[in-house]
Amino acid sequence: MSCEVSHLPDSATLDWERDREPTANTTLIYNNTAHIIIHSADRYSEGSYYCTLRWNGVLIFSIPRTLQVYEGTCKIQHILYRGSLNSSEVVLICHSQNSNRTAHWHWVPLSMTKAITVASADIYENALIAMEIDKERFSSKRYDGNNFPLIISPVKFGDSGRYLCYSERRLMASVTLVTVQVSAAPPGGLSRNQSVVLNCEISQVIGSVTLAWLRMKGGRGELIKQEVLSEGHPKKMLSLTLPILSRDQLHWACVVFTESMLRAQVPLHLTLPTPISEPEEPKPGWSTETVVRVVIVVLATLGMLKVLMWYCRRHPACKHTSTGTQ
Repeated sequence: MSCEVSHLPDSATLDWERDREPTANTTLIYNNTAHIIIHSADRYSEGSYYCTLRWNGVLIFSIPRTLQVYEGTCKIQHILYRGSLNSSEVVLICHSQNSNRTAHWHWVPLSMTKAITVASADIYENALIAMEIDKERFSSKRYDGNNFPLIISPVKFGDSGRYLCYSERRLMASVTLVTVQVSAAPPGGLSRNQSVVLNCEISQVIGSVTLAWLRMKGGRGELIKQEVLSEGHPKKMLSLTLPILSRDQLHWACVVFTESMLRAQVPLHLTLPTPISEPEEPKPGWSTETVVRVVIVVLATLGMLKVLMWYCRRHPACKHTSTGTQ
């Protein structure tokens, strides 16, 4: 969902809230518009969402938007966009209104035409994950005859493709997963004096999508570069070159739009290298070597004085005689 205002001053905040509390989903403020992505919507996602505008902390307006979720997934094709991050997750929902004995998830990767069995389960049994699938990232819950979700966490760029859920040979869900990954390629290493190339790559283009690089300032994004990609075109990447990396160019996000709707937001945070400390200039004062030399001279002088006093005691002629009248 999105909510747009004609003007958004720096002292104003525009946000999506649920039950008067900020949501935990993906939100983005860009071009005077507040976007929200509700990931893997289910019956718990239903309710009222409010687009709120506050100015200096004072509520100006709160516009409700009611969300209803249809639970069935049969005969409906979905397209999901996810960023390839360590914290990313996707839940593919397969729901049958009638109880069935068995369920299967199949995956057709982009590079293949043949489906791979990912997970299967009998009613009231735990799901079995196929041996050729990464069991640390792919999982499912106990199949109750109606619901058979497939969970991928974290999502990797190569997980894109078409996922099909069958219940007793009947197609119950069809989901196309499109993945997005970001990277930084600084030539010669990350440095203040060298250029940095930011890359944003999408696994496939369905219809027409817009890739954009936003420089993030708090919760707001400032457009730096964007490009519209069309289906069938070989280019699936948007690159941005930073001639010189500075402190105000460390926080970025690659965003994906279909028409004017936000579909994915993938953050990228850069760090400046620790500056190499230069040798300190010698401070005014005595160095360690000078102090050692002075100590040696003092000790040698004291030693000579002791020898002289000992000699004078043995030879009275060298006793000191003061001048003056007796």
